[in-house]
Amino acid sequence: MKKFIIFPILFVYSYSYSQNLVPNSGFEEHDTCPNSSSQIEYAIGWWTSRQSPDYFNECGSGLAAIPYNGMGFQHAESGQAYVGLFTFISEGGEYSEIIATELSSVIKKNYYYKVGFSTNRADGIVNRRLASNNLGVLFSTVKYESTSTFPVSNFSHFKIDSVITDTANWLNVEFDFQADSEYKYMMIGNFYSNGLTDTVLYIHGGSRAYYYIDNVFVMEDTSNSINKLLTKKINTYFNENNQLIIENARENNIKIIDVNGNTILDNESIESDNYAIELFFPLIIIVIITTISSVIYFKKHINPKNPKQ
Repeated sequence: MKKFIIFPILFVYSYSYSQNLVPNSGFEEHDTCPNSSSQIEYAIGWWTSRQSPDYFNECGSGLAAIPYNGMGFQHAESGQAYVGLFTFISEGGEYSEIIATELSSVIKKNYYYKVGFSTNRADGIVNRRLASNNLGVLFSTVKYESTSTFPVSNFSHFKIDSVITDTANWLNVEFDFQADSEYKYMMIGNFYSNGLTDTVLYIHGGSRAYYYIDNVFVMEDTSNSINKLLTKKINTYFNENNQLIIENARENNIKIIDVNGNTILDNESIESDNYAIELFFPLIIIVIITTISSVIYFKKHINPKNPKQ
């Protein structure tokens, strides 16, 4: 039997990333200018999930001002605000601070995301010149507030393994993430016990590590998400009877059109997951319109019965 080569052609029209799902990601929006420590709730959309993190703004005063404040000297990476938290305190038992927010939309299970923030170690006397690692991100389906303090869990979805020592420059960190659940909340801090946290001592007797945080983001990696999804779910080929087989057809929003743009088949006509169709055209195009970010994929097939285009 004469064999014909099938030439699949894939075009992707999309941006790499979606919009940021973190509201007030740079902590610029506030309902009150801070004037002391422990005022994270002044940054709209943010709260504490453990202990008492701080909010700093150029409109603030005293311990909460920028660039000089109760924890040291630092300008915002961008804008006029940032937050700060202790990641390690050796005296008085386990102590680390966690900030939290509700994402603008739920993270979707099995989808791919870029997650990150900027951080800088504070250089003030109050933190006594200690540096630590383990600053990271934890997603949750449950809202943890100061009245339901998040426990020391020794788990986070991401963490910075190295000890962050720089007090001059902002460090931009980002992680790739395939969501294992539908998460609604995001928390940032050190989720590990003192015994599992590494530290570097800068002044004898130092016992506290403190870090500023700015520009938090969670963005869907649309190209990665769709490619992974479609590589797994979409497959089209001709069988031995020269029928075009569309695997998992009902799981995707698809259309089949001829070379003139006429619709041959759409989802309403598809009756099974592995759908077979007889073709009477030299060239057909399968249009796969995914539900992820409305990206359109095209696959081109040459009909083995009539290969002339």
